[in-house]
Amino acid sequence: MNRVDFQHLTKWLIGQTVERPNAANNGTLAGHAAGEPFEKLVYRHLKSIYPTNIFKQFEYLNDFHVADLDQTFEEPLENWVKEYLKMFVASAQHRCDTMRKKYVEPFIKYID
Repeated sequence: MNRVDFQHLTKWLIGQTVERPNAANNGTLAGHAAGEPFEKLVYRHLKSIYPTNIFKQFEYLNDFHVADLDQTFEEPLENWVKEYLKMFVASAQHRCDTMRKKYVEPFIKYID
């Protein structure tokens, strides 16, 4: 991977502007809503300079996830998609079960 020239990035960033995401309703701008436009701005710039080396976490994980699939699959594409979806759904169900056990069930007793 090429080294990121942070001095160049800093010079480029000075004077850049982003649209305020909640400008229409004049709401409070803080936290995620405040940072996301800047993140997108920097990401797009870095991606234009290093198109094959800069990835968001989900992009990298999606590529890794697909790479783990059997690449020798010789059946029709529709069957491959069904196999992929089975794996995806099983993974999502596991995450949902874990979230429920950790973040819902312990607190149900306080609202019933």
